[in-house]
Amino acid sequence: MLTKLEIKIEKNDEINLNTMSLFQGVLMEKIDREYGDILHTMPINPYTQYISVENNFIQWNITALTDEAKEKIIDKLYSNDFKEIEIKYKDLRLKILDKKIITITENELMDKYYFEYSKRFIKINFITPTSFKSDGKYQMYPNLRWIYQSIIKKHDKLSDEIVVFNESVLEDLVNYSEIVSYNLKSTAFQLEGVKIPSFKGRITIKIKGPQMLVNLVNFMFGYAEYSGIGIKTSIGMGAIKFENGGN
Repeated sequence: MLTKLEIKIEKNDEINLNTMSLFQGVLMEKIDREYGDILHTMPINPYTQYISVENNFIQWNITALTDEAKEKIIDKLYSNDFKEIEIKYKDLRLKILDKKIITITENELMDKYYFEYSKRFIKINFITPTSFKSDGKYQMYPNLRWIYQSIIKKHDKLSDEIVVFNESVLEDLVNYSEIVSYNLKSTAFQLEGVKIPSFKGRITIKIKGPQMLVNLVNFMFGYAEYSGIGIKTSIGMGAIKFENGGN
């Protein structure tokens, strides 16, 4: 089960994308310490979180990629007792205006994308700073191999239902895909005084080859709307939205 919790918060000028990592601290304070300790030992976190600044409010988006993460994280934050967000670093208290939960099973995601006639052109919007790490260095541009590897590793490590990855599948994904347009800009993600080189913006991917491969890529990006792409998605990086359109 994939679960997303959307929390609307009163707007405050001190909250922006550069303060996004502070919300992970809020999350860790609300969950059980024992589970928090477990999360620190996991190679891939079973949750993501990021904020988006809207016209009249701030939205805090938290996703759980497993049933356990839903129980231990989402249910805690969805509780009626959680009515106010305290950002201790900035000495702020922000009123929670509304909460909404969205759920989908992986089988439902498969039905939506993999078992339908999905489109060959996919538009990906990287809505928070995104980066990868390769050869010990931050990589601040969208390489298709890194994108696919990121999604596959998160999915296959955390999913109890479906396994996507093997080396031949990854090679097919890379060989039959190409970025045909982009509108990107370089940026930096602020984390405890460190600026992580990253990028934001849009790309359009064209998938060639058999229809089932096209469907698989669409399923993967549907999953990536919950899992994020790249590094440090639990502190706000790598959030995406995608749409498929065109033949």
